[in-house]
Amino acid sequence: MKKNNIPYLIKKWPFKIFILGIMAAISFLPGCDLGDFEPFNFFEREALADSTVSLKPGDAGACGISYLVSGDRIEEAEGGFRIKGSIYFDLGGDPLYFTNGEFFATANDEGSLLTLSGYGLARFPDIGIFENGVMEKDFGANYQMNKGNILNEEELPLEEDVCYIYGEVDNDIALLKTEEGIFEFSEFFLDPTDPFVLYNGNLSLRKTIIENSWIGISYTGQIEFIPEQGIPDLPIEIFKGHIFTRGELPFVVNNISVISNGDNIINAAPGINDDPLLFFDGLTENLEQGTNGNLFISYKLIDTLLTEHDFFQSQDTLIRSVEAISLTNSTSYWEINDNIETYYFLGTQNDTTDFYKEALPGHPAFDYLSLQEQGQAFVYGVYGNNINTMLYNIVGNAQLTLEDFSDIFYTDAILTIDAEKISFSGIYETVFKYIPSMELQGIILGNGDFNFSGQAIAAINYDGTTLPTTYYISQKMINGVPDFTISAEAEQCNGGNCVQIPVEVKVNHANLTVELCIDIPGEGNVCIN
Repeated sequence: MKKNNIPYLIKKWPFKIFILGIMAAISFLPGCDLGDFEPFNFFEREALADSTVSLKPGDAGACGISYLVSGDRIEEAEGGFRIKGSIYFDLGGDPLYFTNGEFFATANDEGSLLTLSGYGLARFPDIGIFENGVMEKDFGANYQMNKGNILNEEELPLEEDVCYIYGEVDNDIALLKTEEGIFEFSEFFLDPTDPFVLYNGNLSLRKTIIENSWIGISYTGQIEFIPEQGIPDLPIEIFKGHIFTRGELPFVVNNISVISNGDNIINAAPGINDDPLLFFDGLTENLEQGTNGNLFISYKLIDTLLTEHDFFQSQDTLIRSVEAISLTNSTSYWEINDNIETYYFLGTQNDTTDFYKEALPGHPAFDYLSLQEQGQAFVYGVYGNNINTMLYNIVGNAQLTLEDFSDIFYTDAILTIDAEKISFSGIYETVFKYIPSMELQGIILGNGDFNFSGQAIAAINYDGTTLPTTYYISQKMINGVPDFTISAEAEQCNGGNCVQIPVEVKVNHANLTVELCIDIPGEGNVCIN
């Protein structure tokens, strides 16, 4: 939102000038005289006087934030009230200090509050982690109160019908120091009823540093996480949390590093007895975190899965061109519950060149099996501290190159790595007449051996006689010797009595042709090609 130093109301809210009037807008600028107030330092915080004025919303649809002002710091004006001095939030209990400054409150004919705008001290409410916080110095800010659907220009986590106060620090970066850490901000939103603070800047805690991000803190945990991506295999659910960040967020899941670059929401108190403030002290034992955007996951995740694999144990070094799995359009969910960590992730890999080899460097099978380079891959998996539930999947279109055979192509291929095995499945795209495409699957051994096999049924017309025919395909590499075999059998039924009839399948891999021969009882030998 912040772009230059033009006065806030003119810069960000030109449509409000029509509503408030030119004279009211001018009165908001810093240093203007707002009326016949006795001389005093109106940026110095004052306690509420015995005589106070309550500004409450009146019209249906008006902003739902109420304020308290000392009676001698407010006066009527055309279209509303001029305020000069301390303003407090009226939340139904003890007044909560908002700020000091010069403000104009527009009101309806009955004197009920419609909007509040002006210039005052940049600050956050004295509650939660901000309680007893100290500003580095006095920072000024232009303020505007409105609903989320009006203020939200960047798809931030603002509720459409909730009222927020938007503040833009005047030509500076404000700095707030608390016991938990340092908060630096250039613009911010406040919802005192939660309370909720969303600001653009930096956060430095004992164990967390976030820079150049939108950072939101909801005291009651009302920031909603909605996963943008999902599949049935990964139970990523909607939840509400206390912390929001937009930007780069590094974290560590069971000793492997992850960086999320996008929207991140953390529930710092998922349990009934959890205290969200412990997160800011670096003492959180339980949490749940959801991310949408891009992910960079250390390849150590896969190395952890491969620890007991024989091919992995026999290698002195692993050579990869990159250190992290890079995923776009991703979603992830991380949970810590009583020291049990679970991390679900999914996203898109845009560069599929040697992607199998990057995951499994040095494995001999991937001299033959690879992802097709023209396309994307979908990646999903489960990680944590329970090795038996961990897995890593690569989904895409694959290609198998075997000597003396034409290239073999698969769609919807899935390469799965877990702690015990490496498995593969995919839809073999047939190039032979009569033979249907079918799903093949198999285990890839550490020495490079594999056998991808499957079966499918097709109705074949054998020179006038149509019989259901089951095909069996095997594509394998055993001890370095490749093979590709196709066999079949047909079924003939007569009055409920069915017999299986062998079908001779003659495959010419060089010409990509096939001939089927069958000896049909009562009809004799038939060959088709």
